[in-house]
Amino acid sequence: MLGRDLMVQDIIDYLSNTSDAMIMSALLERGLIVTRVPDEPSSPDDIRVVGMIKLVSINGEPISRVKVSVTPIQSNYSITSSTGETFYPCLSDIPVHQYTDANGEASFNLVKGASINLSTSLNASTREITVPNTDFNLLDPSISNAVDYMSDPVAPRVSVLRSDI
Repeated sequence: MLGRDLMVQDIIDYLSNTSDAMIMSALLERGLIVTRVPDEPSSPDDIRVVGMIKLVSINGEPISRVKVSVTPIQSNYSITSSTGETFYPCLSDIPVHQYTDANGEASFNLVKGASINLSTSLNASTREITVPNTDFNLLDPSISNAVDYMSDPVAPRVSVLRSDI
């Protein structure tokens, strides 16, 4: 293993010869989560906006390492860019995940007008959103377009057992 007398370049050389899985598992054992940097979007800037989220605790401290998921709602929605290309962002329901950083923040590049479901690993609540035309806060309740379980939690039903039957 590496000693303390190695230079930074020695460590870089060692890591370049080590598999990604081994590096990720070693860091996971130390309590760190490693994810790959997402690929740059291939759609033009004129059809994309940024959806941001910031999670804080009751004390106002940022909550890091929370998984935030954005899942497209399947539809035949399309949008045409200024280049004349037509994009269909909602043909699949493959989710996109981000983890909140040390400041409790995560952001997503989203296609204008697409319908998405937002969820976090903090709870089972979801929010259905139609992506607006400008950058926006994913936690803003005014952008929700369905029953919003993040803003209006529904109390669980209490079952009543009858003993006289």
